[in-house]
Amino acid sequence: MKYTIKDISRNVIIIILIGLTINIETIWYTFFPVGNEYGAAFNRQRAVRGILPLPSTWTTEDNASSSQVWLPPDTTQGAVTHTSKIMIIGEDSLSYEEDNIIRTDKGRKEWLSMEYYYDSTNHWKCFYTGPAGNDRRPVDRREADSILLHWHYFKQ
Repeated sequence: MKYTIKDISRNVIIIILIGLTINIETIWYTFFPVGNEYGAAFNRQRAVRGILPLPSTWTTEDNASSSQVWLPPDTTQGAVTHTSKIMIIGEDSLSYEEDNIIRTDKGRKEWLSMEYYYDSTNHWKCFYTGPAGNDRRPVDRREADSILLHWHYFKQ
């Protein structure tokens, strides 16, 4: 069977279109990552809700359409360190943020995780883990703020 240039061209175009269709979401979010619109420029909206701001020096390597993990540029930890901000994007809008803070004192670590659910009437879920590392317990938002004040987090 002899193939003409027209047949070959048509088949190549069909293969390219199928490949683009399969990978269009990946290609789109590589050039237009959803999470970037929720970077430091979104901090005004965070302040209205009482969410910790995203420092402008933080970056993300994630190009996913559904989640972003933001990290500080310097991984060295001080006494109290905001270690990460995790975002979940659903239906092209932010649905969840989580801030993780670690306090190190004389080699002992304590953790505070503050979760904010945009789509819920009960927006906040916070968890404290003590130095033993095995006693993760829920705390309300007021307790979480008290922990941050006790750790002198806001004076950094």
